[in-house]
Amino acid sequence: MTYLYSCQQKIEKLGELLLAPMLSDAHLLPNLPPYDTTVYYYVQTLYDQATNSMRLDRQSPPYDRWNQQRPWRVFIIQNDGLQHAWSLPGGDLFITTGMLLSFEREYELYYLPTFEAVL
Repeated sequence: MTYLYSCQQKIEKLGELLLAPMLSDAHLLPNLPPYDTTVYYYVQTLYDQATNSMRLDRQSPPYDRWNQQRPWRVFIIQNDGLQHAWSLPGGDLFITTGMLLSFEREYELYYLPTFEAVL
């Protein structure tokens, strides 16, 4: 039996396959109380704003759109020595604390996830 997947579904599936091993090896900044979750809330809010029109995708045919129920999540890796950020296929964003600390202006944090999500 042949299963037909849209391009977006294939991309999301690839992202899911890559996510599990990345989460098992990463030292993530805690995102649950009693830890301060403010940085996650802030970065996730900016990421949602930056990618909203892409996720809504009213231009593509209905059978080839992003899954509207799937959140595009932010993961913050606790490493002040690295200045890296990347997004997995399907939209999940990884960013290091070193990258967050390197920004001088607030708009830089907005532009980075916007750029990463497009790629």
